[in-house]
Amino acid sequence: MRCALPAAGERAPICADAQLSPHLNHVLDRARMAIDEAQSAGSVKRARKAVRGSLRLLDSAAHSVRRAEASGAIRADCGKALRRMLHDAKVAARQWLKDGP
Repeated sequence: MRCALPAAGERAPICADAQLSPHLNHVLDRARMAIDEAQSAGSVKRARKAVRGSLRLLDSAAHSVRRAEASGAIRADCGKALRRMLHDAKVAARQWLKDGP
């Protein structure tokens, strides 16, 4: 799941020159932290809980990207690339919940 999201401070190549809002950066960082927590959880139960939390945060991040795109804060192609990364992370998280560790 973690590999679907760029590391903190990194962006999709198409968004390299885009200035993301502090709120959007915060939401993306929280999603990254939840995924990291799931990967380092000591039990399967804690990992599943963290993954479910990361799914909610990924949905929130996608909503924030759509709002930023609609307001013109980021370009449409950048928003699409960010939403694609978030979608890929959500698919991986759902697959992990379905298949288990």
